[in-house]
Amino acid sequence: MIRQAVLDDAGELAMLIKQVESESPYMLYEVGERIISVEKKI
Repeated sequence: MIRQAVLDDAGELAMLIKQVESESPYMLYEVGERIISVEKKI
């Protein structure tokens, strides 16, 4: 089942994005180019 992300998912989602960016050659941003933080406001 796929569900919409909620604020409690922010930490895990940020880690997932960083992991995918480090492993995939097909991302728009390279590792470290995107600033991701759990505290970033919506």
